[in-house]
Amino acid sequence: MTGQNIMDFSAALLNDPSKKLFTYAKQLPYLQIALQELREECENANIPNTNKVSLPIIVPVGKKDIGGVSGIALPTDLIEPITIWERNSGSSTDFQLMDKKEFLPETQVMTNSFGVWTWNQQIIEFLGANSDREIKIHYTNSPIADIATGAETVTMINSTTFLSYRTSALVARFVGQNTTRAEELDAFAKIGLDRVLNIDIKGKQSIATRRRPFRARFKSYTGF
Repeated sequence: MTGQNIMDFSAALLNDPSKKLFTYAKQLPYLQIALQELREECENANIPNTNKVSLPIIVPVGKKDIGGVSGIALPTDLIEPITIWERNSGSSTDFQLMDKKEFLPETQVMTNSFGVWTWNQQIIEFLGANSDREIKIHYTNSPIADIATGAETVTMINSTTFLSYRTSALVARFVGQNTTRAEELDAFAKIGLDRVLNIDIKGKQSIATRRRPFRARFKSYTGF
């Protein structure tokens, strides 16, 4: 589904299927706003398609950050790190999970591993290590590519309904100056957004819950 396909639906919802009033050019900025809103909603809900693992990153001896003065760059699509794993550079052993801290310990002593990390002012910070370290970052990324012209494909499955209604609502409000129609369309957009998020979140729920009678002291969890 391309951006133009979504704007076709949007125009139809605005009773202008031929796009005489609401052309692609007029709709495009509002589709871009709707896409940004969808990105933020997906990131906030941590739906599965916002999860990504970085390629291995080598942090040389003594370096204490990624994304800061060390010059080691964060992944370009990183929104927020979730977990970080480390091992000796050049090693074939398993990566070891590092502990996330709100603040780094008050010490200048470096060991042969990082052990802990913090996310501070959009920089990953370590205590530093006295050996080269190789890390992987599990992080939240932006799941939807930008649309510049409308001809590009929208890369998120099941997003068409929300984007069509939300784009048409924004156009109705800010181009057509029709707040009543905008509110009606926004109500449908909300339903579409809930559906998108619920479908993805449901895929994360690998543990089934069996309801217990009233006053039951526990819930029984099963993998079936």
